[in-house]
Amino acid sequence: MTPPIWSVVEMQPGDGVLYRGIDLRHGRTQPNPNQWSAHLFLFWVERDGPFAQHAFDAQRLRSELKRVSNLDA
Repeated sequence: MTPPIWSVVEMQPGDGVLYRGIDLRHGRTQPNPNQWSAHLFLFWVERDGPFAQHAFDAQRLRSELKRVSNLDA
């Protein structure tokens, strides 16, 4: 399998980009020139995809909620 090719996305403050990170090689090739940045990670399973049985995985959701609630302690 051929490794994915890097793409360049020129962005300005306030811009956003959505991509399937599992399918696209991604990362910074140069340091962030801004003083801060915000990141939002969205995770999902495709309705008819190979991991459909993990959608709304109750056990994982409970363990993650417990882990997050302990962060405030």
